[in-house]
Amino acid sequence: LYAALPLCVVLGHKAQRWFQHRFVQLCGYQFESQPRTRVFDFCDAFAYAELLRPQRIERAAAGQLALTEFLLDSIDAGKYPIVMVDNTMLTGTAPAIREFLVYGYSDAGQTLHIVGFGADTRFSALTFPASTFEAAFASGLARMRDESRPALFKSAANDSEVTHVIQVLSAPLGDEAASQDRIRGQVRAYLDGTRPADFDPVSYTHLRAHETGRN
Repeated sequence: LYAALPLCVVLGHKAQRWFQHRFVQLCGYQFESQPRTRVFDFCDAFAYAELLRPQRIERAAAGQLALTEFLLDSIDAGKYPIVMVDNTMLTGTAPAIREFLVYGYSDAGQTLHIVGFGADTRFSALTFPASTFEAAFASGLARMRDESRPALFKSAANDSEVTHVIQVLSAPLGDEAASQDRIRGQVRAYLDGTRPADFDPVSYTHLRAHETGRN
């Protein structure tokens, strides 16, 4: 989801820089402790940060916002807020806290247009009353303050790692030429990196790696 929501913005603006400036590698692997679980991932999931120049808002500051007004102002400025809310209030599904990308509004701001996982657990375009979304946001802030991160995010990470609850993504700038030296440097850094704990190198399967326009 960290990559899927920003990718919606990138593809909506046909910003090829996402692919031209970053080496994308799809790989599959499994852990010895979970032999029936296979994981598929790609490196540099936060590559969007440079391209979309996110403004991040921490929990304390977010609690002081008039959220709906903030969202409408952001959208009017051509920006895309990603907001953590109480997912159970919006869709009734797990996890309790989930991120949604707000990309538009209608009915003079009374209805928000959003991308994320709906009640059917499918990733799709959704609409919610602005008042409902704002209430879910307030509930999410309260739950992140009072409940443990593992219970809310289905994660073993410490709650202190949740440093921001809103990201506002800017529209991509114009495309630029790809830098082969930059891509080579990222590949080298990846190859020289440390394997994850409990990683089974025997079952690691390299599926595909490519540079845009070159196979």
